Amino acid sequence: MRREAITAPSCGRWGRSSTVVAVILGRVRELTPRELLGQVRDEVELIAAGPAEQERWLAEHRFPVDEIALQFGDTVLHWLPLFTREGLMTSRLEAAMHALDDHFSSFSGPQNAARWSEDALYRDPAWEEARRQARTVLGLIDAVIASP
Repeated sequence: MRREAITAPSCGRWGRSSTVVAVILGRVRELTPRELLGQVRDEVELIAAGPAEQERWLAEHRFPVDEIALQFGDTVLHWLPLFTREGLMTSRLEAAMHALDDHFSSFSGPQNAARWSEDALYRDPAWEEARRQARTVLGLIDAVIASP
């Protein structure tokens, strides 16, 4: 029996980003970097989703609003070095991902707590800007995934 720890960035579409420790018995197929990029796409898709979809996701998973940004920072940005090494990261895509992360950082902190509410998903222009930036990131990811 072989034991090893693995990390999983998400569990399906818009899954919670966390580290998972597993006991592996036998062979397990590893995800390719391109498949991981597909999972990252799913994470970004949540940011690009409309406020009603985001609110449903939050209720389903019982997460606070800031989880949308946290999973992006924890999961998506974690994989950037791998994607760069594997030739799956264009300079435009990397810049767009960092810009989105910077955007979330621009309204973080206790003084901005009201911006991290379900109501803010619908009314705060910062969330519409995050969705716009996420749609840009999605287009850039799609171009990378479609390339040979």
